[in-house]
Amino acid sequence: MNPILIKPRAGMMASVIINGAWVGDFAVGSSPAFSRQTGLQLARDAIERLGHHDLLIAEGMGSPAEINLYDRDIANMRTAELLKSPVVLVGDIERGGVFASLYGTYRLLPPRWRRLVRGFIINKMGGDPSLLGEAPRKLEAATGVPVLGVIPYVPELELNLEDSLQVKGFGKGPVDVVVIEYPGASILTDIEPLRFDPSVSVRFVQSRETLGSPDVIVLPGSKSVRSDLAWMRKLDLTEELIKAAGRGSTIVGICGGAQMLGKTLDDPMGLEGERPGEDAGLGLLNAVTRFSNDKVVRRVTAVDPNGEEIEAFEIHKGRTSWEDGCRPLFQTENGPEGCVKGRIYASLLHHALFYDPNTRAMILGHALRSKGAEERKPRQDTSLLIEKFGANAERVLLKSVDIDRILSMVERGLEGSSG
Repeated sequence: MNPILIKPRAGMMASVIINGAWVGDFAVGSSPAFSRQTGLQLARDAIERLGHHDLLIAEGMGSPAEINLYDRDIANMRTAELLKSPVVLVGDIERGGVFASLYGTYRLLPPRWRRLVRGFIINKMGGDPSLLGEAPRKLEAATGVPVLGVIPYVPELELNLEDSLQVKGFGKGPVDVVVIEYPGASILTDIEPLRFDPSVSVRFVQSRETLGSPDVIVLPGSKSVRSDLAWMRKLDLTEELIKAAGRGSTIVGICGGAQMLGKTLDDPMGLEGERPGEDAGLGLLNAVTRFSNDKVVRRVTAVDPNGEEIEAFEIHKGRTSWEDGCRPLFQTENGPEGCVKGRIYASLLHHALFYDPNTRAMILGHALRSKGAEERKPRQDTSLLIEKFGANAERVLLKSVDIDRILSMVERGLEGSSG
């Protein structure tokens, strides 16, 4: 959990979430609802809570050399200062200009931050690293900072959609799965297990024209549920989803997407939309949701209809009541969870619907049968498959980057100087 979360909203507004609780809204470009000093103290508190671990990796946000944000940026170099941590700058070469980007970033940093930079890494090299010639050495000579490695671009190692700058479809199976990519689409890692299922092809769509006639439509989580629902209405996507459900397509809603499937979304504080109000949902399920500032953030052990357990999590403000006609999808320590009605599936749990082999087979089963394809039995635990995927990425990293030198930097801390 981020101790400080700046959550974009409609109307050029953003919400400030501190330790999971909403504290206020502000217009983008104005001062947020907390001071830089408060933000740094929250970062100190988070670092202190994590201090018992052997290794702490702090991931920056965007570029550390956004000079228009220096007066209030705490997500990058100021946090590195708090940690007394060496910094490694990583640049993607696929976008072009990587050496200018790394050099310019380094030179734009104030001297006190520049001395924290102890290495560069070049990422997503789409060819033989020898093609770079003497460029890495020239960058080192110009900055005094070593290039610690060149990581190749390996398409089959793309994972974790949540962090992608450009979401891409995948798969070549017979079942056409569409994910609605509204502006606030969130926690797209919920879709990752489908990457390992040869029966599906997954598309991400943002318009009525590209929707087509999919077998399965997924409404993922949302950073701003009412705003994303309004976006879909503006594009007539809600009308198309209702028609698709009438034709027999399977509809899957996850967290915010699940809330959209109900009858009403009641938001008296305006937490999930441009202003306070109540919106009609898609009406595909007999459910109502009311948003409050009391946010649910918890891990959950869910038991599927076959009695199998899966570890999932919840992170949402809306309290959803599943009413008549809704059969629970899971049983949890907090009671029945989610709803299945015909070919409509909804759950507030993340990493559950497609991560659970039994539920995934149930969701995809009708589409497979309608195409005359063989119905798949529950496969290996998806978490293990993703771990194997990660292990392959780890091997590439170890081969491409001087990890021993980085670990040595960590052990030495900020002894000496660089640049």
